[in-house]
Amino acid sequence: MNLLEMSPPLVSVCIPTYNGSNFLAYALESISIQTYLSIEVIVSDDGSQDKTLDIAFQYSAHPIRIYAHGRLGPVENWNFCIRQAAGKYIKFLFQDDYLESTCIQRLVTAAEADPGIGLVFSPRYLKIDDDLGYASSLRGLHLSWSHLNSVQQGLDLLKDPALVKVPYNKIGEPTNTLISKQVFDAIGIFDPFFQQLPDLEMWFRIMQTYQVAFVSEPLSTFRVHREQETARNSQAGNHAWQEVYWIWMKMLNHPDFSELPHLVRFRVKKELYVGLAREFIHSVRRDPWKRIGLMHLIRCSLMS
Repeated sequence: MNLLEMSPPLVSVCIPTYNGSNFLAYALESISIQTYLSIEVIVSDDGSQDKTLDIAFQYSAHPIRIYAHGRLGPVENWNFCIRQAAGKYIKFLFQDDYLESTCIQRLVTAAEADPGIGLVFSPRYLKIDDDLGYASSLRGLHLSWSHLNSVQQGLDLLKDPALVKVPYNKIGEPTNTLISKQVFDAIGIFDPFFQQLPDLEMWFRIMQTYQVAFVSEPLSTFRVHREQETARNSQAGNHAWQEVYWIWMKMLNHPDFSELPHLVRFRVKKELYVGLAREFIHSVRRDPWKRIGLMHLIRCSLMS
C-alpha cells in the first residue's frame, strides 16, 4: 500500500456558480462517481436567480459547504471558493462541466509525485451545445506546446517560443487542472482585473515558480454554449486578444513577474509590439472609433 492510499490528501472541489441550474446536477453527479474519496465540496453561489441553490442542497455524496452571497463577479467568486477551501489541493469544477470518474485520483497521483509541483493539468473533452465560431479553436490546446513532459519546470514552458503564439492558453480552463493550495498562499489568488483570461495570467505566475505536471488522458469535459461567460463576452465584443496584451504588459511591469527570465521578457515585448501594430492597422480599417482604445494600449506598452 502506498502513502497516497494510507493517507490521501484532502481535495477541495470548488464550484463557483451563477444561474447554473441547467447543468449543475451533471457536474455534481460527476463528483459523486469519483474513485478518489477524500473530497470536500464548496459551492459558492454568486446571487443566482434560478434553482441553482436548490440543486446544490440536494447533493450528499461528500461533505459540502454552500455559500450564497451577493454578486461578486466570476473571478472574485473563484477567489471566494479558494479562501474557504481546507484541502491540500484545489480542484475547480465549473457548473457547466463534469469530470471523468478517475479525474481527481489521476491528478492527485501526479501532484504527489514531487513536492515542487504546483499545477497539474490534462486534456479535456469538448461538449459543444451551440454553433459558436470560436469553439473549434479550443480543441487540442496541449498540442500547441513545442515539448510537453509528464513533469517539467514551469520555467521551461515559459521559455517555449510557442508561449506567445495562438492558442495563448495552452493549459486550458480551471476545470481540467489541480492546483496546490499552497500555491495560492505563496503567489496570490486570481487577478480580478482580468475578466476573460484570469486563468491564463495565473498559469504564467505558477510557471514562474513551480513545476508543472501533465496527465495525457482527457479527464474532464468543458461545455461550450451561448449562456456561459466566455460566449457572452464574445457576443458583447470583448475580444480575448485585448486581455492577452494586458497580461503581457503585466508580465513586463508587475512585481508578480519579477523573476521572469530575460528571454521570456524579450519575446513577450516583441510579440506585444508586433500584435499592437497589427491590431491598430486592422481596427482602424474596420472601425475608426477603436483608434482611441488601441492608442491607449500602445502608450501603456511603450512605458513598460
